[in-house]
Amino acid sequence: MYFVKKIFFLTLAMSVLITGYLKIETVIADTTSKASFMYTLQSPAPLFNTVKATDTVVSGTGVTGASVSVTFPNGSIQTITVENDGTWSIALPINLILSVGNQLSATQIVGTGASAESVSTISTITVIPNNSGTAQSPTFDTISPNATTIKGTVPSYVSGSSVIVTFPNGNNVGGSVNPDSTWSVTVPGNINLVAGNQLTAIQISPNLENSAQVTTLVNSSQLQSAPPTLDTVRVGDSTISGTGITGSTIIVTFPNGTTSQTSVDTNGKFSLSIPSEISLNPKDIISATQIEPDKTISQALTTSVLSNTNWSLPFTGSDGYKPLLLIIIGLLLTIILLKFSDSKKQK
Repeated sequence: MYFVKKIFFLTLAMSVLITGYLKIETVIADTTSKASFMYTLQSPAPLFNTVKATDTVVSGTGVTGASVSVTFPNGSIQTITVENDGTWSIALPINLILSVGNQLSATQIVGTGASAESVSTISTITVIPNNSGTAQSPTFDTISPNATTIKGTVPSYVSGSSVIVTFPNGNNVGGSVNPDSTWSVTVPGNINLVAGNQLTAIQISPNLENSAQVTTLVNSSQLQSAPPTLDTVRVGDSTISGTGITGSTIIVTFPNGTTSQTSVDTNGKFSLSIPSEISLNPKDIISATQIEPDKTISQALTTSVLSNTNWSLPFTGSDGYKPLLLIIIGLLLTIILLKFSDSKKQK
């Protein structure tokens, strides 16, 4: 029986991870039981604004159109829909007076009906005194496209502080502030940051109002890779070669639009075969770009295919014009010597 249970739960876990939908049949002593489960995305948690002891309204931010449910210190729960600007606010229940140290919690559900995501994790906030100061705003380090971690600093460390980062899809992710005033949060796996994306952040410190919000953009000014160099290309060549930065990717575009790519070796050189279906003609244009690690793609470098002007002399066993030139010079010298000899005989 233990072995059967183990197989059941192992199958359950693997099916959820692979397909997101699970249907399992187990047979125990000729009795078949069936179970179906739907695996759904979890909604991002909402975010509270500062709550003071004399406040009569609680507010925060969330995903536009989502439902936010707030649980108050007396146990009552109220639900509100997030506005188009991503904000929400709920009036305190009648006769409820907040005290310093009270805690409020909130959850969020994105979507409705069958398309609704599962309820978010719980956000909490503690009521602070009316005369509290304000936390200092955090700063962002530069964020590159496809970053997996967001980092930054705060002006000065306050024990127990955290920084909440809001991503383009409305996800709020928090990270603790370290004693050296640095902070970091992990980018959710379902978010792929691209140049121009906007992120915001606030700092939350014990007994202080939330800091002012700061905004940054995913960096679109990464350094650009340098173009590669191309060796001369002639009609009849079977490879394209050149130089670049070790470890970089070289992308070559042929006259018919076909592309091939290769890597630059440790000697700073690259070479790739010309596809068999491509026949180069004089004056065809070939271009190449380079992508260095952690840089954007370079400008294209172009070269024109040259005619194959090499002459091959089968009786010399050599390529090039030099053997022919030597033969011509020899013939000319012979003719001159013969004419010189004839002129002497006539005298």
